[in-house]
Amino acid sequence: PKRTADAHGAGGGGRSSGAASTEPLGESECLSFWTMLSCLLIFRLSAAMLAPIMDCDETFNYLEPVHYITRGSGMQTWEYSPQFALRSYALVEAYAVPVW
Repeated sequence: PKRTADAHGAGGGGRSSGAASTEPLGESECLSFWTMLSCLLIFRLSAAMLAPIMDCDETFNYLEPVHYITRGSGMQTWEYSPQFALRSYALVEAYAVPVW
């Protein structure tokens, strides 16, 4: 640690800092960016693989349209139908890539 001058001005020209050292932490004292990123990715992937589908909207808004695109059969939800077209097929097509 860095030493500070005492109250009587020894080595500090009469000024007392009294504050702690502001030196940055070394790599051994904090986690690196890549360590934190890899921990986050492991957590997110395990949560995605182990979590069951809890909401029916997850099935009908994403999985059914994927099945409809890849297999040509299944339910087409009203949000994706040409009549309303409230949602884009971009996300659904991204989900469909591993299926093809």
